[in-house]
Amino acid sequence: MHQIESCLRTRFPKGGPFREYLGPLVKDFADSGRADLEYVNEFCNGDDGAFWSRAWEAVLYSRFKRLGWCIEQNRPGPDFRITSCHGPVLVEAVVPAPCGIPPDWLAEHNGVKTMPHEEMLLRWTSAIADKRRKHDLDFKRGVVSRDTPFVIAVNGCRLSRLSDDYGISQWPFVVEAVFPIGPIEVPFNRDKGELGQARQGRRSSVRKDNGAAVSTDSFLNPDHKYVSALIGCASIYADEDTRKRFAGAPPMFVVNNPLAENPLPPGWLPNSIEYRAEKTGDGEVTLSRSDSSKEIDRMSK
Repeated sequence: MHQIESCLRTRFPKGGPFREYLGPLVKDFADSGRADLEYVNEFCNGDDGAFWSRAWEAVLYSRFKRLGWCIEQNRPGPDFRITSCHGPVLVEAVVPAPCGIPPDWLAEHNGVKTMPHEEMLLRWTSAIADKRRKHDLDFKRGVVSRDTPFVIAVNGCRLSRLSDDYGISQWPFVVEAVFPIGPIEVPFNRDKGELGQARQGRRSSVRKDNGAAVSTDSFLNPDHKYVSALIGCASIYADEDTRKRFAGAPPMFVVNNPLAENPLPPGWLPNSIEYRAEKTGDGEVTLSRSDSSKEIDRMSK
């Protein structure tokens, strides 16, 4: 484990709570027998993408272990096969690279900055789409069964220096990535010069720099029915008080797919913030949180 300690000292020479928190998690996962043979080498090889992806796997392993779930390595398929009282679930972990994110947003200096919310959302949608395609390929290769629930766990820690869970809609990025939720809108009556009541806008896509539209309503699309849910998280580290509220980890959001072939039961991941969508009318879906929040939105399908 000297290799892991040396890597963390190099990345975080001043030490601090982040290094103290992450070190034991990575060592525990590396020793567990659930990490693949290249885990330590990739965590320590100096590549940012490999480092943060492997750190995210360690955080997820710790989160599942605290619940007493059975955790198995699932190579060459998804990263984890976990079994709880609800049965087995496949979990694929991913940390989107900051491609297209303005360098100034990621730079370590103070001052007012404009949040590149669309660029960040594109990275979430791209990561989810890539892992959905990989799952389809795993099925064609006979690596996974269509009967087992499949969850994509996305961590956006590389997209901001802050823990930016929420996008411009005031909903988490992981929700914006799969439901057509847009910014808050306030209608204006030109004739009367009056403002109307604020309402949640609708956004079914975002555009790349080349003008191509990228869908943000995949959980209303039957093509994604084999993705049971998403886990979204914006960071690898959280302070001690926050970790106490979220079972020893940073805040995690679980977004359930209303069209899932293999849905997860309510409360599948304890101590998380859960979103569920239900059809409540002709062409209407209601999306709500499972906790005491009143956050509700209606979307036209």
